[in-house]
Amino acid sequence: MKNAINYYYNLPVDEVHFSAQQYYFKIENQLYILMTYYRPFDEIDAIVALDFEIIKYNSNFHQIILNKDRQAITIIENIPYVLLKINVPIDRPITSENLVKMPVTLSKQLSLLDRSNWVQLWSNKLDYFEEQMGHMELEFPLLRENVIYFIGLGENAISYIRNTFLEERPSWEDRITICHRRISIKDTTFTFYNPLNLVLDYPVRDVSEYLKSLFWFDQYKIEEIEPWLRTNPLSNFEARLLFGRLLFPSFFFDQYEKIIDHQIEEKRILEITTRTDEYEQFLMMIYRILKEDHSLPEIEWLNKKM
Repeated sequence: MKNAINYYYNLPVDEVHFSAQQYYFKIENQLYILMTYYRPFDEIDAIVALDFEIIKYNSNFHQIILNKDRQAITIIENIPYVLLKINVPIDRPITSENLVKMPVTLSKQLSLLDRSNWVQLWSNKLDYFEEQMGHMELEFPLLRENVIYFIGLGENAISYIRNTFLEERPSWEDRITICHRRISIKDTTFTFYNPLNLVLDYPVRDVSEYLKSLFWFDQYKIEEIEPWLRTNPLSNFEARLLFGRLLFPSFFFDQYEKIIDHQIEEKRILEITTRTDEYEQFLMMIYRILKEDHSLPEIEWLNKKM
């Protein structure tokens, strides 16, 4: 790999270290990481443009380095790679303080990264899972047994968000910002500041996924979540988006896809399915906090369970 880096990037590399499917090297004490590119190829120009913009006002983000042909993606032995110049220590855990709004001007070029149409995106995802249900009973009986509940939860989330867009008018402060495809309390600064992890969406995307991860890693304390939500005021539009996104069980569908792709064992899904009652209680706790300061529609089925 050292020769490939020298050739494609014209960088004088002495040593290259390989770990977790990534290549690490330093030049004059500056860390670089060559990592596999895993997103659609047609998004790379938008990602590079977004990286260029965000580094102007937040120098913590890693910089994408173009190769000798002025391309961001380099194919080495039939594998696509992107080279990142690392601008921050990569092993620090992220906290709720990292979840700040990062505004961006949504141009035509960046529109490929826009993930704000939740209703359409989630509907497509549920259609896909429903189509698969009839073909998975023998190979994945646990998934087949539990997927119906989570599809139902997802349909509730879609209805909730659809009604929000019909009933609430977003303000200027509710505009699209820079977010992450996924975010978790287990993430480090390497993942958080990696431009390959960025999308454009409403800022509560990151907040909701962070809250979900607090629950699923069993590190949530409502006495800490409540003051945090109160010190980061939301508009009514944002509060409804936040709760609607909490309703959508992305955590289940992420694991589902890993099981279908044989990346993890099917029994791992029990870590989620055995805690659905507890998650419903968690949802109600967040709902009651938000309800104190915002006008939120009732969730009748959830109220009945409480």
